[in-house]
Amino acid sequence: MSENERTDPAEAPPETSETTPEAGSSPEPAAATATADAPDAASEPAAPEKKTGEAGEADEKKDDDDGTKVGWVQENIEAVVVAIVLAVIIRHFAMEAFVIPTGSMAPTLKGLHVDADCPNCGYDFAVAFPEPDEDGIWRDFQGIGRDAIRVTAACQKEGCGHVEERTIQSNEFHNGVAHVDCTECGEKVKVDQADRERTNPRIATILRPDCICGFAFDLGVTPSEVRGGNKILVNKFVYKFRDPRRFEVMVFKNPADPAKTFIKRVIGLPGETMVLRDGDVYVRRTRTVDGGEGGVSEETFDEIVTKPRHVQEILLQPVYDMSSVEERKGRTPPWDTYDQSWNVEKVVEGKIPISEFTRLECDAVGPRESWVDYSREIDDFYAYNSRDDFGGGSSRHTVGDLRVTLDVTMNGPEGGVMVEIREDDRSYRLFLRGTGPDELAQTALLIDGRAKTGTQNEALKLEAKRSYRVVLENIDDRVRASVDGKRVLSVETFPWGYIVPNDPDKTTTRDSGVRLGVRGDGAVFENVTIQRDVYYTTNGISRDVFDIGPDEFVVLGDNSPNSQDSRKWSKPGVPRSYIVGRAFTVFWPIFDFKMIK
Repeated sequence: MSENERTDPAEAPPETSETTPEAGSSPEPAAATATADAPDAASEPAAPEKKTGEAGEADEKKDDDDGTKVGWVQENIEAVVVAIVLAVIIRHFAMEAFVIPTGSMAPTLKGLHVDADCPNCGYDFAVAFPEPDEDGIWRDFQGIGRDAIRVTAACQKEGCGHVEERTIQSNEFHNGVAHVDCTECGEKVKVDQADRERTNPRIATILRPDCICGFAFDLGVTPSEVRGGNKILVNKFVYKFRDPRRFEVMVFKNPADPAKTFIKRVIGLPGETMVLRDGDVYVRRTRTVDGGEGGVSEETFDEIVTKPRHVQEILLQPVYDMSSVEERKGRTPPWDTYDQSWNVEKVVEGKIPISEFTRLECDAVGPRESWVDYSREIDDFYAYNSRDDFGGGSSRHTVGDLRVTLDVTMNGPEGGVMVEIREDDRSYRLFLRGTGPDELAQTALLIDGRAKTGTQNEALKLEAKRSYRVVLENIDDRVRASVDGKRVLSVETFPWGYIVPNDPDKTTTRDSGVRLGVRGDGAVFENVTIQRDVYYTTNGISRDVFDIGPDEFVVLGDNSPNSQDSRKWSKPGVPRSYIVGRAFTVFWPIFDFKMIK
């Protein structure tokens, strides 16, 4: 289905309404009491005494039971009707449930997907699964019923010995023998009857996802392993009193097909000129500048849009996680060093053995600096997108907006540690000094090797043998640093939050990277993670400037490479009248319950 980001109304769960039925107050019959004078017994014979027999008592009791039953049934019917009416009113005016069928907002909101465990590093992540065709049939499930075989074989090439495991179909065996390619050395590995083990025969399809470690693997999927999309609740009431705000997640009718509902994040507001450049969002503005000799003129510039912190946390994507220990040998190691002061088993051609990546330790180096570099490219890769089915490798823009998080422990008081983010020719370096005497060392942020004015922090010093949690980020042209959760530095960077349109100095990022450095007594780096900002791609899109109407909103999906949104529509704006409401919570599956930010 081409419209890969619509939402479907979820079947509402049964409404339950506990109400206290209104008490049916039928008073007990009171005994009659004579109040008139008694007649003369001698002049008028006494009336015969009326006796109540057993039959009469039963009739009276039956009448009371019928009345109670009728009252109880009527009250419950009324309660159910009232509950249904209230549910309809709430659904129409206040709140409605929807299901997310696709991955255009992943990983914020997951559509139809399967869970994957990378066999290389153990990283857990969700992988998008193809949604059904218009007729509701999964074409990839046409293979149901064919036998699937789990193949296990060891590569016989000298020096390799890699054990290969893969799920293949039984019809791939020819004369009892099949071949698979070893992912380590590329050699053909023979698999015969003795090497194969039958697994679940209802493998429906085989996806080939890529992990953040760069390892691609086959993932056999059975129908029972396919997870449905997140179910969300939408507040249909809030936008009756105010406009949608930038970066809120909004449900709306598709402008091209109002019968379908989409879910996206609000990026551009009414009346703005919005610009997408190098993955970031800018808004075009004008200002008055001094033209000299008392004259003034207006200058047009594009101001970068900074995401609120709670939204930024959601939009960060994983690049590297040291806790996911990689096992495959011969792959490009994540860290490079040519310095023997780094304490590893051995340094071979400048590459640290992969087995040592649970920590990076550097011995004392004195006054000089010693560095390790993250060696892999950092781009807008989404592990959620299956490489074969969703073009996970087709976008691939270099991303310079990064966050580095790590734990660092200094071996002694002398010197300090450094964390650096590189974006093309620019470098943003955080230097954290130790407690020892060092006239040249001050905790500071250095941009292109020069301390940024006002960023020195002489009071902050790292004590030896104590672990500190350090975060450095360069996102939306702002650099921030924190130590143990406390902000220590925050500055705007070039181009100071805005650029002149078509400025040749602000081009697409061509290179980016991360470095860790040590000076003095040495240090240990652990639990290193690298994350990147969302990158709004314009791949195959002719439009990167959006002139938004006075009553319209521009919307984009979080999974930019796989989202049908304002970038691709002939009319990019969503009219106010098409807005359904604000998505505010994921209520199913229950273990994924969260507020949508």
